[in-house]
Amino acid sequence: MAKKPTYEELEQKIWKLEQQIVTLNQTQPTLRENNKNLRLLSEGEFKRTNDTLRTLFNSLPGIINVVDTDFNVLDVSSGFIDAFSKLEEKKVIGQKCYGFGDGPR
Repeated sequence: MAKKPTYEELEQKIWKLEQQIVTLNQTQPTLRENNKNLRLLSEGEFKRTNDTLRTLFNSLPGIINVVDTDFNVLDVSSGFIDAFSKLEEKKVIGQKCYGFGDGPR
């Protein structure tokens, strides 16, 4: 059978737990600030990467469109918009890829 802790041992455990709570409360604001900074850094990195990929995508020669499994247009390159001069990018996104009329000019 397990030995029951003494009153003094329980008091010592309570004191240690209270000290841990104080330490956690002191570090919590720092952790929140670090988390906020990491999130901002991640958002900045994501934007830079996205901008770089967008520039690369639009600088590729040719007509490029990205479609999903249902043939909906998800994205088009600037070369695509140039080839289909009568179309606007915002009107193409979400349309079926086979519904662009007579084709490129």
